[in-house]
Amino acid sequence: MFASPLEKMAIVIQSKNSDGMIIILLLNDIYIYLPILQFYHLFN
Repeated sequence: MFASPLEKMAIVIQSKNSDGMIIILLLNDIYIYLPILQFYHLFN
């Protein structure tokens, strides 16, 4: 089961918590999802 970056981002936003650990658990490849993380921070 492979999630696209947008799907992964949606999961991160839906599941985000105060310490952000869920992000680390969800991101399999930090180099692929770094742009997603930067985009995600706009929502915080």
